[in-house]
Amino acid sequence: MNRNPVLNSPDDITDELIQKIIKNSIDSLTINYEFTRCQKIELENYEDYEKYRLASNPFWIANERHELESIDFEVRLSPNVHSLACSFVRMRSYSFE
Repeated sequence: MNRNPVLNSPDDITDELIQKIIKNSIDSLTINYEFTRCQKIELENYEDYEKYRLASNPFWIANERHELESIDFEVRLSPNVHSLACSFVRMRSYSFE
């Protein structure tokens, strides 16, 4: 079992990984692509934004299945990630450390 998965694209997000995120059963997660962005309210309808978010952001995918209470593993971001803007927006916050 890989306890340090690397995501190079949304295609690397698996059901197994989502379960590991929910259960905090990994040591680290490296993200190597732009996985998040904010909605451009005047340019984009909410449904399109929601599809993007639920296809590319592993934390949102996990939170849709089971409300995340914490992220107890290291999140590593490659230089390909330029912003964390809206990564966790409107998610109920507990102890995201």
